[in-house]
Amino acid sequence: MVDERLASIVRNCRNTTAGHCGGYLEPTATGQPGAYVSTVLLSTGSVNLEQFPGYPFEEDLDQGMAEIVSYDRAERNDAYIGEINMMQASSFSGANGAIWGYDLAVDSRIGKTYPVGRIEGIPIYSLIPLRDATRQLFGVAERPHFPPQKGAMVVCAEKDRTSAVSDGNMWIWCALGFAIAEDRGRSACLFMEDTGLLSLPEDADQTVRQRLDDRLNRIAYAAYLCGENQGATYKKIYIGWKASHVPKNHVGCALTCAPYVTLPSGAFTNISPDTEILELTTDDWLTRVGLSRAEEPDYALKTLTGPNIPVV
Repeated sequence: MVDERLASIVRNCRNTTAGHCGGYLEPTATGQPGAYVSTVLLSTGSVNLEQFPGYPFEEDLDQGMAEIVSYDRAERNDAYIGEINMMQASSFSGANGAIWGYDLAVDSRIGKTYPVGRIEGIPIYSLIPLRDATRQLFGVAERPHFPPQKGAMVVCAEKDRTSAVSDGNMWIWCALGFAIAEDRGRSACLFMEDTGLLSLPEDADQTVRQRLDDRLNRIAYAAYLCGENQGATYKKIYIGWKASHVPKNHVGCALTCAPYVTLPSGAFTNISPDTEILELTTDDWLTRVGLSRAEEPDYALKTLTGPNIPVV
């Protein structure tokens, strides 16, 4: 049986374009009453200061330019959200929101993975399937699918961290926890973003993994406490991280965000009625709309992701 709340969102989370997602509340949005789709992504980027004229610098001005470039690269290095006006919001997906990869065009691993932990009895799962589903919606820079329209005003739950100049012993990381409300008509789902730096050498893979897996437990517990604050009960928490080594004389950026978007007509090609998208897997959806799977790009950075996904 189709969930009527989700069916209403699918019918209304639309915009006037054929090939681009739009930002929630943008003029291109056509649906009522303000329906949207939440997506999640984790990305990193870096820039080599040595390529800037005048290096080494006598002041911080050019490092500031490098910080801008590294952030811009993080926007394009995974699921493509380049050239948008990112409007920072708080961190909830409410009654008018659906989740890409979880509610519609569902990643085939959802419901088929073991929990990677528990907090106060709430099972914790890897965020990686939801992150990968976002890449299938937006595509990547070299193979765009339905990315946000260039220059779009896109509301995002967002947090980023930019590094100082690396001495070669630096990792930059981003993480995201996503708590699913038990009663989504009454309570909102919660995004919990986090970013940071680790002073470790390039070959410290195991230490990086251990520290960030440990960090996930604290993020999940913080999400639980936020739910307790609001009287919200969560039935699942999805959580994940990405970390990249920042080479010497580079500036790095880690970006975790959850864009709130509307969908173009092209995202419903060969899907009728529109609510059939609620029953399709991500791969089935790609086949229907005539696209092939977008793989994670080569960052040209040593990059790790976690946690691991034990599949049933």
